[in-house]
Amino acid sequence: MGTKQVKYDDLNDEDGAETVKFSINGAAYEVDLVKSNYDKLMEGLEPFIAVARSRGGVSTNKRQTRTRARGMQSSADMQAVREWAKKKGYNISPRGRIPREVMEAFEAEHEPNDSTLASA
Repeated sequence: MGTKQVKYDDLNDEDGAETVKFSINGAAYEVDLVKSNYDKLMEGLEPFIAVARSRGGVSTNKRQTRTRARGMQSSADMQAVREWAKKKGYNISPRGRIPREVMEAFEAEHEPNDSTLASA
């Protein structure tokens, strides 16, 4: 019979924590956090993540995977996004990074419909 290991939040000792791994300036860290503290961490990092360049790595988060794959799209694909964004009233530059909110809006409008896939 196995035993269940309980993790406690490193900030407030609440049980039910999960280990979060991250790195900054080449140093890797781990911290055990409950969901509310994890959300605080992600909220604080969000403005920086939004403008950061991805260096790759493993992702199990669908949103992160989509974002990382986006970096591998062709310039023709990005041009199509820019044209769509201008038609929709977004003010974006003709070169450089396309803001995440624009990419997410584009993806939301262009995601395949699950019911269409089911009927194919």
